[in-house]
Amino acid sequence: MRFAACDTVIFLDMPRLLCLWRIIKRWFQFHGQTRPDMAEGCNEKLALELIKYASNYPITRRRVILERQSALHEDKQIVVLKSRGQVEDFLLRHR
Repeated sequence: MRFAACDTVIFLDMPRLLCLWRIIKRWFQFHGQTRPDMAEGCNEKLALELIKYASNYPITRRRVILERQSALHEDKQIVVLKSRGQVEDFLLRHR
């Protein structure tokens, strides 16, 4: 539904180890607290389900997303960003 409604797809295709590192880093930084980007009362916790999801994502979900992107109409712009630097460059160009 979201693919059909959009004109641009931004796919953050980050390395698995980077994603896992960021999950653990957030947990250490905000353990038992509410992160600034979360609703009040949603304290940071390290969920095994999230670790499993991030670990298995390249195998289970990435392929599906790439297949859906390839099936999109040609009028859709697809942007694949694979690093923090690429994300920062993209944001600077599109402000």
